[in-house]
Amino acid sequence: MAVLLGPAAACGGGGPGPDPVPTSPPPVGTNTLNGVVFYDQNGNGLPDADEEVRVPGVRVSAGGQSGTSGASGQVTVNNLPDGSQALAIQADSLPPFFQPGRLPAVTLPIAGGVVMPVPVTLPIAGNHPNLYLAFGDSIVQGTGSDRLTGFTTPLQARLRAHWGGEAEVLVDGVRGSRSVDGLARLPAALNQSRPAYILILYGTNDWNGRCQSIAPEACFTVGALRDIIRAVRAAGSQPVVGTIVPVNPARAPAERNRWIQSENELIRAMVRQEGATLADVGAAFGADQGQWPALFFDDVHPNEDGYARIGDAFFQAITRARGPG
Repeated sequence: MAVLLGPAAACGGGGPGPDPVPTSPPPVGTNTLNGVVFYDQNGNGLPDADEEVRVPGVRVSAGGQSGTSGASGQVTVNNLPDGSQALAIQADSLPPFFQPGRLPAVTLPIAGGVVMPVPVTLPIAGNHPNLYLAFGDSIVQGTGSDRLTGFTTPLQARLRAHWGGEAEVLVDGVRGSRSVDGLARLPAALNQSRPAYILILYGTNDWNGRCQSIAPEACFTVGALRDIIRAVRAAGSQPVVGTIVPVNPARAPAERNRWIQSENELIRAMVRQEGATLADVGAAFGADQGQWPALFFDDVHPNEDGYARIGDAFFQAITRARGPG
């Protein structure tokens, strides 16, 4: 809580300064403001017919009072006084990458039944709203899952249910590819689909070759992922980066998971430095390696239960409040 301090005493004495100036609490009235937090795709401040996405969990304030949007984006702020009130959005309550839009001026009392638009925007530079590109190797393809859709189809369903809009998850996975291969093919992938988000899941195959015999920090994985993040941003898309999926300890050498854990620590630090969003897929498998074999189809590909953990890591990364900082 902020504390108002009086002026400092002069050097050499003089006693305490004057008492702090008391602050008055905001006036409390009887007005209620109803609003809806929505993704304003065209930036005009209004919820147009084709703008279906509603954003839950957003903290909206006016006149010293506040409320949080629910599952359908509806938000209520109570006990507001008469007069002009400025709407504000608590930025750290927004999902990653979203920003407050053109917030309307409000004069209370307001006619009954009026719902004020509370727009939020997503900087995607003309790319397709609500389009997600899952980008990686055979794990992105869904190899080993019963329906061969891996985490992407369930993730799409969850995003549609959460936002209330037509989220679409495209799949661009190349079996056996490494992070440096992904960097090479990224420009074509971005130009073809122009997604709002790109969900990056690379690194499993980087172990095969030189990286298994050198220090984790000397491997190319982190540098390639960093360059992918920067290229994604240059194209106006938003990057969500997954840590590397562990491998099945019952069918792979123990040193491979040790390498993955070391690489994942480096990936986490790099993603923070780049200001991207982390989907901590590695952590989603839990700390108890004794439980991991039940999550795998073979040595490296998850089964349905393993893919569910990957999808949940990406879902949480996309939708949770970004928090302070």
